[in-house]
Amino acid sequence: MLDSVLSVGKSKVYHFEQTEIPMAQMIEKIVTHSKLVHDCGKTKVVYDELIPIWGERNLLHQIFQNIIGNAVKYSKNRKSPYIHIRSFKKEFETIYEIQDNGIGIPANELENIFHVHKRSSNVGKIAGTGVGLALYVVYWIGYKPASC
Repeated sequence: MLDSVLSVGKSKVYHFEQTEIPMAQMIEKIVTHSKLVHDCGKTKVVYDELIPIWGERNLLHQIFQNIIGNAVKYSKNRKSPYIHIRSFKKEFETIYEIQDNGIGIPANELENIFHVHKRSSNVGKIAGTGVGLALYVVYWIGYKPASC
């Protein structure tokens, strides 16, 4: 994954193959995988409508894998781990929200969430690299949506 991110980051032009992605199917697979990887079978996941979106399948999968994986990983030590995933339309955009009852990010550290290798001070011994949210920067800087 890191090699892909670095190659996109170095490219001046990267041609994304856009397709309509049925997000319900992708997200359900990611949740199942994340619960297995983080040994969190007790995590309750609630889905609202998951609207299909246009984008580059592999990059979107990596981004959602990271966010959902983090939601599972950082809430797994709660008494009742909970994740709520929903999407909605706002003007010409499709918005996705992933909420969990995990450890959260301290307010004074929010400005660092998109920097590579920056992790919150409250993660303790939970494994991670701090690369995940930096994927957004690579994706949105390189993504040029086709006109409809």
